[in-house]
Amino acid sequence: MEIEKEIFQGVTPKAYPTIAQGWGIMGYFLLIGMLLMIPIGLLSFVGIDPKTDWFLFLTYCIPMLILLWITSAYRKKNISNRKGYSFRRIPLSLFPVLIGVTIALIILLEPLSSIIPSPDWLKELMNSGIILNYWGFLTLAVAAPILEELLMRGVVLEGLLQNYEPRKAIIWSAVFFGVLHMNLAQFVGAFLIGIVIGWLYWKTDSLWPGILIHFVNNSLAFAGMVYFPDSEGIFFYDLVGNPLLYGLLLLVCVAIVWVTYKYVQSVCEKRGNVAVNC
Repeated sequence: MEIEKEIFQGVTPKAYPTIAQGWGIMGYFLLIGMLLMIPIGLLSFVGIDPKTDWFLFLTYCIPMLILLWITSAYRKKNISNRKGYSFRRIPLSLFPVLIGVTIALIILLEPLSSIIPSPDWLKELMNSGIILNYWGFLTLAVAAPILEELLMRGVVLEGLLQNYEPRKAIIWSAVFFGVLHMNLAQFVGAFLIGIVIGWLYWKTDSLWPGILIHFVNNSLAFAGMVYFPDSEGIFFYDLVGNPLLYGLLLLVCVAIVWVTYKYVQSVCEKRGNVAVNC
């Protein structure tokens, strides 16, 4: 009704979501999670363990699927939203480049993430949400990259790019991506990687780069929990074992990020301010 009123008055309505509506999506996510605790508590009361493998998988997927359903419904009602999810093909040459830059970003962000205080109770809560078997891998490395990219880039960033200049849209989408993780320890890393994925989405007009980066990042995190469960501090620093070599490693990672940036710029021919051709 509001959209029809704006059209009648000669005003083009904004695409969904705006920045304010982005905060509304975060509110929906929190509300859905809180409401889901009710049936989980009831199941626990009747003797069903909510920490079983498949149940943890469902408790992650169900809120995300509900949120995708809600946001998709809002988007379909808004005639200003130009399209659905974009799975535009990207050059195969980008895949190894994106894998390499993901590893470089993990190494670069590790020192920054390590200085952010994370209380023991939060670490225990985060670890309790993942079981280190194939169900845990499906949750962290398969479901999360697909569902979070559909939401954060396919819905949120796509709408923001239609309403604001690319820089503003990408930064705000990264903020929401950080908030989605619901803790300060993960916010900074998610925010910075969110900027990279957001820029790649804007350049390629495709969800594939984000899904790939998300998959590689989460798979390596899962592998770290499996093979190095007692790792503390800066893992790659401890692995290298030499401050000079570690500094050189960081410089190499910075170079990889810069070369990737220039390579993507050369592969993708920018078309206007929003969409591009690869």
